Amino acid sequence: MSHFYNRQDIYNQPIRLSKEEKESPTKVFSEYFYDYDLCDVRQHLWQFLEIALTASEEVFSEHGDRATLLAFYERTEELIEAAFLISSEQKDK
Repeated sequence: MSHFYNRQDIYNQPIRLSKEEKESPTKVFSEYFYDYDLCDVRQHLWQFLEIALTASEEVFSEHGDRATLLAFYERTEELIEAAFLISSEQKDK
């Protein structure tokens, strides 16, 4: 079982967002799409999938390439947390 399920008290809430971002989660969307246009998002998601399914892939043997994907992953997690907060607020209404 994933370690995330072992600590739902921590992982079932936003952990990457700053206090400011938690108070205004829609701002995260603007910042995300300032950093990545839709084409970038599709390309990075495809690269994640391709790497996951092809262990022998050498495209990301360079540190800079890996760092780019890691940064994209973190920003995407922030985006998902912001969407989670917005969704939670709408449920409470």
